[in-house]
Amino acid sequence: MKFPLIVMTVLIVVAALWAQQRSAAVIMSPASNMPSPPQMPDASHIPQPAPPLPVALSTPMQATISQVATAYEHISQFPPYSIPLSEQQTELLEPNAGATNARDLSPIGLPGELVMTLSAFRYKVGDEIEATIVLSGDDSLFTQLAPLRLFLEDDDGKRITQLTARAQQNRNEWQWQSKFDAKEAWQGSLNIVAELVLTDGAYLQQRVPFEVFDAVAEITGLGSLRIENNELIIPVQIADAEPGFYKLAASLHRADKSPLGYLQAQARVSGSGTIELTAHGMLLHTLNARQALWLGNFQLRKMPERPGPDIAWGFSRDAFYRTDEVDPARFSGEPYQDEQTAMRLQFLQSLANPSNP
Repeated sequence: MKFPLIVMTVLIVVAALWAQQRSAAVIMSPASNMPSPPQMPDASHIPQPAPPLPVALSTPMQATISQVATAYEHISQFPPYSIPLSEQQTELLEPNAGATNARDLSPIGLPGELVMTLSAFRYKVGDEIEATIVLSGDDSLFTQLAPLRLFLEDDDGKRITQLTARAQQNRNEWQWQSKFDAKEAWQGSLNIVAELVLTDGAYLQQRVPFEVFDAVAEITGLGSLRIENNELIIPVQIADAEPGFYKLAASLHRADKSPLGYLQAQARVSGSGTIELTAHGMLLHTLNARQALWLGNFQLRKMPERPGPDIAWGFSRDAFYRTDEVDPARFSGEPYQDEQTAMRLQFLQSLANPSNP
């Protein structure tokens, strides 16, 4: 289950319901026509606040809240900077996955499909960009088409350059591959555009977006691990960093590379330094044996100091780094404790089970 995404979505609704419940307890007295002098009431006659009014929920909403309460009960055992990670959470395991854009051509009278795929979404200046275009169909489709045209355009639709592509014909499909390097002049949001021209002169276009950035920092490795308060501290070494405030996210994996947790941290860095990621003991005590772990899928962002400037990006020299061996026996399964989280969970459970006080 994608617990963080589910919880964050529904908690917006829950927060509104919570505010409604709290405000319902406020009693307003009718205003008098003439002001009266203040009086000190007898303590025995001070009116007590009315109990919160019940929030009426439909059966489908109550069922949804019940599911979210169960998910939130699980995820609330972990701190927000160290949450469990599963194979299904591809948005965290592949944070820089390239776009895939598929288009059914039958609505415009062509019996086929056009699919465009990029090797990544964000590229550092100098990285190789690889685009694949596949046109599938039968002979009646291909006889209506002239050669494919491929070009690059900026976010405003201005054409930047023509691209070359290597064509290959397979059974019932044509495939084109284009490889080129990200240039410094291309920094920003861009699109690769595939243009199919019909023999009658008509044409259609398909786009996939990507970004090019000039790196402001580099991840170069890991420092020595240490244990503090049932947590494993993993220093991530940063070099060539423009001075600023950085946020770092990464996935933690077992020795066999299966996902274990998603870690986040932040720190100010200038030149060289470290950002310390923290893995909670709730994650580590479940390991089946002493083992080295892997840290990868890095996202290093330099946050703007004031409104306006865009986020700047760093990169990692290697995709994954191996840690020293970690002994699960040194960690306990004691859940993370947070008062606000406990209050939210209690409120969710009261909505899911209104009959249970």
